[in-house]
Amino acid sequence: MADLTPELLGAWVEAYERAWRDGRAADLAGLFTPDAEYLVEPYATPLVGLPAIQALWADELDPDEVFTMSHAVVACTGATGVVRVEVRYG
Repeated sequence: MADLTPELLGAWVEAYERAWRDGRAADLAGLFTPDAEYLVEPYATPLVGLPAIQALWADELDPDEVFTMSHAVVACTGATGVVRVEVRYG
């Protein structure tokens, strides 16, 4: 992978939000690697693998859910990035 930039990381977060709002778990293949790990909350046991993440999204996401999402890129170096995301429901 080429060096991650704040713009690329921000675009990834925006694509994640679109997939969440659309509720299409199939779209996750463009966001996660086949062996990705996904945590639903800090310190939770991660879901491992794209099929597990897709199953969670298929079961949990509601395209009619009302929320706002904002993000700020904290750091990018090489292929690693850190982003702070805030989601408010209701």
